Amino acid sequence: MPCSASRRPYPVNHNRERRLRCNTMLGVLMPEITQKLKPWITPNYVQIEQPAGRRQDGFVQATAIPLGDLDAETLSALCDQFRYEVFQKAGKPDPSADDQRA
Repeated sequence: MPCSASRRPYPVNHNRERRLRCNTMLGVLMPEITQKLKPWITPNYVQIEQPAGRRQDGFVQATAIPLGDLDAETLSALCDQFRYEVFQKAGKPDPSADDQRA
Protein backbone atom coordinates (compact mmCIF):
# COMPACT_ATOMS: atom_id res chain seq x y z
CA MET A 1 0.00 0.00 0.00
CA PRO A 2 1.51 3.37 -0.93
CA CYS A 3 1.97 6.10 1.65
CA SER A 4 -0.81 8.64 2.32
CA ALA A 5 -3.45 6.17 1.13
CA SER A 6 -6.97 6.45 2.53
CA ARG A 7 -8.34 3.42 4.31
CA ARG A 8 -11.99 3.11 5.27
CA PRO A 9 -13.33 0.22 7.36
CA TYR A 10 -16.36 -1.65 6.06
CA PRO A 11 -19.11 -0.45 6.39
CA VAL A 12 -18.22 3.21 5.94
CA ASN A 13 -18.80 5.22 9.11
CA HIS A 14 -19.38 8.86 8.17
CA ASN A 15 -18.75 10.11 11.73
CA ARG A 16 -15.15 8.97 11.73
CA GLU A 17 -12.53 9.19 9.03
CA ARG A 18 -9.37 7.13 9.15
CA ARG A 19 -6.30 7.79 7.08
CA LEU A 20 -3.06 5.86 7.01
CA ARG A 21 0.04 7.97 6.56
CA CYS A 22 3.53 6.58 6.47
CA ASN A 23 6.43 8.15 8.34
CA THR A 24 10.02 7.07 8.04
CA MET A 25 12.13 7.35 11.16
CA LEU A 26 15.64 5.96 11.00
CA GLY A 27 14.67 3.96 7.92
CA VAL A 28 11.72 2.23 9.67
CA LEU A 29 8.25 2.58 8.18
CA MET A 30 5.85 3.74 10.93
CA PRO A 31 2.11 4.18 10.21
CA GLU A 32 0.28 7.18 11.65
CA ILE A 33 -3.50 6.95 12.01
CA THR A 34 -5.61 10.10 12.36
CA GLN A 35 -9.25 10.11 13.42
CA LYS A 36 -11.93 12.78 13.57
CA LEU A 37 -13.01 13.15 17.19
CA LYS A 38 -16.59 13.65 18.30
CA PRO A 39 -16.97 16.58 20.74
CA TRP A 40 -18.38 16.17 24.25
CA ILE A 41 -22.11 16.35 24.75
CA THR A 42 -23.08 19.70 26.26
CA PRO A 43 -25.39 19.31 29.25
CA ASN A 44 -28.73 21.09 29.51
CA TYR A 45 -28.55 21.55 33.28
CA VAL A 46 -26.29 21.52 36.34
CA GLN A 47 -26.99 19.50 39.46
CA ILE A 48 -26.97 20.90 42.97
CA GLU A 49 -24.73 19.23 45.55
CA GLN A 50 -26.80 17.71 48.31
CA PRO A 51 -25.80 15.80 51.42
CA ALA A 52 -26.30 12.06 51.31
CA GLY A 53 -29.80 11.09 52.38
CA ARG A 54 -30.79 8.42 54.82
CA ARG A 55 -31.04 4.91 53.48
CA GLN A 56 -34.59 4.42 54.73
CA ASP A 57 -35.74 7.50 52.75
CA GLY A 58 -34.99 5.71 49.47
CA PHE A 59 -33.79 7.25 46.23
CA VAL A 60 -34.14 11.03 46.06
CA GLN A 61 -34.00 12.71 42.64
CA ALA A 62 -31.14 15.20 42.39
CA THR A 63 -32.19 18.83 41.98
CA ALA A 64 -31.10 20.35 38.66
CA ILE A 65 -31.00 23.91 37.32
CA PRO A 66 -31.26 24.59 33.55
CA LEU A 67 -28.20 26.35 32.09
CA GLY A 68 -30.41 29.22 30.88
CA ASP A 69 -31.29 30.06 34.49
CA LEU A 70 -27.64 30.66 35.49
CA ASP A 71 -25.88 34.00 35.17
CA ALA A 72 -22.91 34.47 32.84
CA GLU A 73 -20.33 34.61 35.67
CA THR A 74 -21.47 31.25 37.07
CA LEU A 75 -21.40 29.63 33.61
CA SER A 76 -17.92 31.03 32.99
CA ALA A 77 -16.66 29.70 36.34
CA LEU A 78 -18.09 26.23 35.61
CA CYS A 79 -16.48 26.20 32.15
CA ASP A 80 -13.12 27.32 33.57
CA GLN A 81 -13.26 24.58 36.20
CA PHE A 82 -14.11 21.96 33.56
CA ARG A 83 -11.22 23.09 31.32
CA TYR A 84 -8.79 23.02 34.25
CA GLU A 85 -9.86 19.49 35.25
CA VAL A 86 -9.61 18.18 31.66
CA PHE A 87 -6.01 19.38 31.28
CA GLN A 88 -5.12 18.08 34.76
CA LYS A 89 -6.46 14.60 33.93
CA ALA A 90 -4.61 14.62 30.60
CA GLY A 91 -1.38 15.70 32.30
CA LYS A 92 -0.93 18.50 29.76
CA PRO A 93 -0.33 22.23 30.25
CA ASP A 94 -3.27 24.47 29.34
CA PRO A 95 -2.24 26.61 26.34
CA SER A 96 -4.79 29.30 27.21
CA ALA A 97 -3.22 29.75 30.66
CA ASP A 98 -0.13 31.25 28.97
CA ASP A 99 -2.31 33.67 26.97
CA GLN A 100 -4.08 34.89 30.13
CA ARG A 101 -0.78 35.63 31.93
CA ALA A 102 0.56 37.76 29.08
